[in-house]
Amino acid sequence: MCRCFIRFLREEQIYSVVEQTVPVESHFIIRYAQTLDKGKEQGRLERRVGDEFRLLKWEFIFLVLFSAPLSAFSRKQFVRSVLGQFSAHYNITVRELISYFHEGTHGEHPWVPEELREIIDLLYEDMDKESPEPLFSVWLNEERKAYRFGQFIITGRADEPLGDLFEYVRDLEKTNPKVLLDQLRQLKDIPSSGIRVEEPIEAARIFASLLLLVIREYGLAFPNQVSLIQYLTNVKENRTFGDAARLRLLLHECMLENMDAFTRTMDALLGTKPGKAPELPIRTAFPAIYPSNSKKMELLEELYTGATPALRLLVEEVIRLFRLNSFGLEENLWLGWLQALSGNVYRNYSKDGLLFLFWQRLRESVPEEELRKIETFIGRHITNLPELSVFIYQLKNNMNMNVLNGQLKDHGVSIDNAGLVIIAVYLPMLFNRLGYLSDDRRDFKSKECQVKAIFVSQCFVTDEKEIPESELFLNKVLTGYDNSPEPLPRSCDLTENELEIMEQLKKAVLMNWDKMRHTSWEGFQKTFIQRKGMLKMEEDNWMLTVEEKPFDILLDSLPWNFKLVKAPWMEKMLRVKWR
Repeated sequence: MCRCFIRFLREEQIYSVVEQTVPVESHFIIRYAQTLDKGKEQGRLERRVGDEFRLLKWEFIFLVLFSAPLSAFSRKQFVRSVLGQFSAHYNITVRELISYFHEGTHGEHPWVPEELREIIDLLYEDMDKESPEPLFSVWLNEERKAYRFGQFIITGRADEPLGDLFEYVRDLEKTNPKVLLDQLRQLKDIPSSGIRVEEPIEAARIFASLLLLVIREYGLAFPNQVSLIQYLTNVKENRTFGDAARLRLLLHECMLENMDAFTRTMDALLGTKPGKAPELPIRTAFPAIYPSNSKKMELLEELYTGATPALRLLVEEVIRLFRLNSFGLEENLWLGWLQALSGNVYRNYSKDGLLFLFWQRLRESVPEEELRKIETFIGRHITNLPELSVFIYQLKNNMNMNVLNGQLKDHGVSIDNAGLVIIAVYLPMLFNRLGYLSDDRRDFKSKECQVKAIFVSQCFVTDEKEIPESELFLNKVLTGYDNSPEPLPRSCDLTENELEIMEQLKKAVLMNWDKMRHTSWEGFQKTFIQRKGMLKMEEDNWMLTVEEKPFDILLDSLPWNFKLVKAPWMEKMLRVKWR
């Protein structure tokens, strides 16, 4: 029930709304509302709540009513929850409020009605069973508490139960909020790093309390303020779970008066922009970037949102590299490289694949001499740059493309899918039906389509989803990817339509070969497609020598040629030696 609606209703009209909404409990709820009015008239609440009491009273009542199924209505829980709303809104402890109404039940001039006295008595008994508020220990150890609180604000840890610190914060909110605000100002000089606590629920309650204090004291105004205050109130009163790390980050930005960052983090906290919610790890890993370059941080947060673990690792390593040494490169340059690698075409790339692509862009942008300096620098900082250090070592020793080309020329490489050449004649037609080819059908539309073609061809060999690049040499030759320096992803996502078209081709291959018409694809696959072979690069062409087996005599009846393969996108012809 929103306040703007209640504002235009008289008290009697609101009673009618209650009677229609909760007919069974309407009398009790109305009597409770009247009792709250009595409590205000007695003077104890007058100073705290002011003229808006009537609106707030009904706002809190309807909020509690609609926060749970009406079938589960509990009078005791209802009374306690409404008092909890007043407690959170006006910094009065629930203990104080229960004691106040208990006095109105058993005092010299009782003003609490009979139907509410039993509920108030039960709440008072429950309060006595709970641990008393440690006001005495706070007074005796105020300096120690202040020190522990300051330590907690900085590190997120304390050498005593956080429940005690929560009570300390609540007491100071009422008695001396200036002390809290003074201590919070130290956040301006502290990095916005995340925290890890042993009691995340209590930590979240403390940060929620502090945020409510800061928002109120500084009179901050921003979009979604009502939603945020309600959320913080629920966290503070332990009615919902709060994310301690994000709440601390929100508090930090609040003290920095960085309202743009505050709003973005608030949106993430409340889930109002789930697709754009910034991820904490990038801020906590590199806190110095955030206040100094919000544009860069926005880009990095965008990279982190929905990024693969491989991309996150690359982002962290590259930022760490250029924080140690910029090498005279503009930030926008390497940030642009990272942004390009966040595209869907690279989504299934491994860590090493993304590192290779990044290094390739670096190699294209700096002179050879400068590149050697960067390699040397990385080697000297293996602790800070472990992934790049290992990558550079592998690149120099066994990942160099020249080494691989030399191996292909001198000895060739052994492959396990040599039989794929049997259906090579069908591949151009398949790629066209899948929409991978340009209008003239002489090349692929894009690098992404070419990569998909590689994995599509391997689907005729195996049902495995993730394929090491070392098993795709023949596929790269058949798709013209053999000269590309870029590594392949570990897998490629195919649509239902693409898979259906491939199934149709499997049936067509078997139907067009009389000897195989009554053979299952699995049988054909194991007999011919999954065959070992040796692929070797020659001067003018590729040579594939396929391991022979006794039933290869059936190849004589094959109604199409597979001994010479040359698609328009292949730079060299593939010659096949098989039977």
